[in-house]
Amino acid sequence: GIAAFESQRYQDAIDYWKRLLAQLPPDDNSRGALEGGIAKATEKLEASGGKVAQAPAAKPAALLTVTVDLAPALKAKVQPGDSVFIFARATSGPPAPLAAKRLTVADLPVTVELGDADAMMPQLKLSNFPEVQLVARISRAGQPTAGEWAGRSKPLSSSTTALQQLTIDSPDK
Repeated sequence: GIAAFESQRYQDAIDYWKRLLAQLPPDDNSRGALEGGIAKATEKLEASGGKVAQAPAAKPAALLTVTVDLAPALKAKVQPGDSVFIFARATSGPPAPLAAKRLTVADLPVTVELGDADAMMPQLKLSNFPEVQLVARISRAGQPTAGEWAGRSKPLSSSTTALQQLTIDSPDK
């Protein structure tokens, strides 16, 4: 930001400093200096006939809608109280689920939404990953990491808005 300001690239300086400001905690002592620098760069930019560009719109939160059902051949092999974990994970990235819901076999068939609000960790949101895989797993023991049966989607864009269909139909490996 300072280098951009000194070379009269005021818009770049403003952009760098605003990005840094967004990362700082509210009580950070350097906020005042950054805000002052942004104000000064804005003043210089406008004095030279320029106009401050608006920041690009924030990336919309991802929201996937999926209908989960059980294959007819498995209906006699599961119990109504068996846990069903429905989650989305990055196709390339951490193996941890990005968003998850827990239900029971008795709830099937069901349509659920998985989104950034269902993030397991704040830094691992659906919208942070371009491609995800949907998984539904039945676990008699109630363990989300391993179960008896599963259904998996092909990789899909995290910005997909179309309703997805997932059938639990395979042994969980």
